[in-house]
Amino acid sequence: MGVVVRQSIKASIVSYAGACMGALLVIFVYPKSLTPEQIGLTRILAEAAILFSSFAQLGSNFAAIKFFPYFKDSSKNDNGFTFLVFFVPLVGFMLFIILFEVFQNQIISLFSKNSGLFTKYLYYVIPLTFFTLYTIITETYASLLQRIVVPKFIKEILIRILTIILVVVFYYGWLTLDQFVLYFVLMYGAATVLNLLYLHSIQPLRFRPDFTVLRGPLKKDILLFTTYVIAVGIGSIVANRIDVFMLSNQMNLAGAGIFSIAFFIASFIEMPSRAIFQMITPFTSDALKNDDITLIDSLYKRTSLNQLIVAGLLFLIIWINADNIFKIMPNGKIFETGKYVIFFIGLAKVFDALTGINAIILGYSKYYYYTLYFIFFLAVIAVGNNLYFIPRWGIVGSAFSTFVSIVLYNVILVIFVKWKIGVQPFTKHTIFAFVSLAFAYCFTYALPVLSNPIVDMMVRSTLIGSVFVFTIYRFKVSDDINAVIHVGVQRAVAFIKR
Repeated sequence: MGVVVRQSIKASIVSYAGACMGALLVIFVYPKSLTPEQIGLTRILAEAAILFSSFAQLGSNFAAIKFFPYFKDSSKNDNGFTFLVFFVPLVGFMLFIILFEVFQNQIISLFSKNSGLFTKYLYYVIPLTFFTLYTIITETYASLLQRIVVPKFIKEILIRILTIILVVVFYYGWLTLDQFVLYFVLMYGAATVLNLLYLHSIQPLRFRPDFTVLRGPLKKDILLFTTYVIAVGIGSIVANRIDVFMLSNQMNLAGAGIFSIAFFIASFIEMPSRAIFQMITPFTSDALKNDDITLIDSLYKRTSLNQLIVAGLLFLIIWINADNIFKIMPNGKIFETGKYVIFFIGLAKVFDALTGINAIILGYSKYYYYTLYFIFFLAVIAVGNNLYFIPRWGIVGSAFSTFVSIVLYNVILVIFVKWKIGVQPFTKHTIFAFVSLAFAYCFTYALPVLSNPIVDMMVRSTLIGSVFVFTIYRFKVSDDINAVIHVGVQRAVAFIKR
C-alpha cells in the first residue's frame, strides 16, 4: 500500500488544490459571469463529450488496465501495447463521427424546444469528444506507470485556471459567445497535448505495432472483454450522467446549469476516492490475476473504511455549510434551489465511497460479464426515476433519482461480490465511523449561527471537523488514517523546531 498511499495523497492534494480553483470558478466566477443557461451549455457540451468518448474508447481504457500485465516487458517495448492503446480509440472515434452524422437530426429534435442553445453548438461536441477521449487514454496510461499526479494537475488545476481566465474575459465583453465556446473546447485540446508530452518524458512513446502476444488465446479474451466494456461503459454513462440531458430535455439549460453548480459542490466528496481508484485498480487487477483473495479482501476493507471516513467528513462539512455557500455566492438566490441536490448527490457519493472498490473487483474478475446486467438495470432505473421525479420535483427529483440508483447498484454489487468472490467491505470499524459522523453532526446543534457567513463557515467547519477527526483518531478507527496523522504531526513538530 506504500506506493498507493503516497501517490493517492499527492493526487488528493492536487485534487483539492484543483477543487479550490473549481470552487472559485463554480461558486463565484460562473454565477457572477454567466447566466444559468450558459452554465448549462458548458455542462451539457462536456457531458456529451464524456458520453460519446465512452463509446469511442471501444473498451480500450479498461482493457489496458486488465491486460497490461500480459504485455508488460520493457525489453520488447511492452509487445506493442502503446500502439494498441492509442490506435483502437482512433478507430472508435471514426465510428462515432459516422453515427453522429446519421443521428444528428434526432439529437437536434430532442433539445431544440427547451435547449436550443445546445443545438446551435452541437458540432463542437465532435472535437471535444476527441480531446476528452485521449485525455482519458493518457490518464489511464499514466496510472499504469504509477504516475497520476501530473495528469491530475493538468485536469484539476490547469484547466480550471484557464477556464476562470476565459470566463472573466467573456464577462468583460472581450469575447463573443461563439468565441467563448471555441476556446472552451480548445482548452481540452491543450490538456491532451500536455498529457502526451508528459508521458513521453517519463517513458518514450513508441507506436510500433507488435501483434505477437495477440496471436495466442489472449486475443479472444481481449475481444470478449472489450465488447463487454463497451456495453457496460455506455450503460454506466447513461445511468450516471443522464440527469443533465434529461433536465435539458424536460426543463431547460438554466435548470441544468443550476443542477450542475449544486452537483459540483457535492462532487468534492468523491475526489479522494478518484485518486485512490486510479492507484488501486492496477493492484486489484494484478491480485485477481494471481487469485490472491487475501490481498483483495484487505484492499476492499481498507479502501471502504478510509473512503467512508473521508467522504463522510466532507459531506458533513458541506451540508452544514450549504446555506452559507449560497449566501456568499453571487446571485445565490437563483442557485439556492439546488440545496437539496447537494444533499442527495452528497449522500450518493458517501454510499458509493462506503462500498469501496466493489465495481473494480467485479470488473476485473472472471465474473466481469455480470456487470453488464447490473449496469443496464441501473440505467433503466435511472431513466425511469428521472422520468417520474423531474416533472414532480424538478432538479431535486433528478438528484433523488441519482441517489436511489447509486444505492441500488452498489447493494447489488456488494451482495454479488460476496457471493462469488467471498469478500465484503464492512468491519466493526465501519460502525464506529458512522457513530463518529453522527456524534459530530449532533454537535452542530450546539453551535450558534454567526451573522457573517464566511466566519460562520470557518468556525463551524473547524469545530465539527476537529470533533470528528479527534474521535476517529482517539478510538483508532483506521490504522491508515492514524498513520497519516502521525506523520503529519511529526513533520509539523520537526518544522516548528527548525
